[in-house]
Amino acid sequence: MEAKKQLKQRHKEACLELKKVAATYIDDSTLNAKALVIGKNLGVSFQTVVNYVYGKSKDGYLTEAITKEFQAL
Repeated sequence: MEAKKQLKQRHKEACLELKKVAATYIDDSTLNAKALVIGKNLGVSFQTVVNYVYGKSKDGYLTEAITKEFQAL
């Protein structure tokens, strides 16, 4: 049971980190343009990237990958 709690906590932290990294792109209205580039790099749709940024993430690994892509911009 402890492992599941740790996994949920890690996923929650990954979601918060993604929101923090993407906040500047949300504020200056360039999120969609950046999401197109990141989606292409990761092989997912632009809408998936946007959904993950706004907290509708399902996969923690993809959340971390999207975060790394935002940091690389």
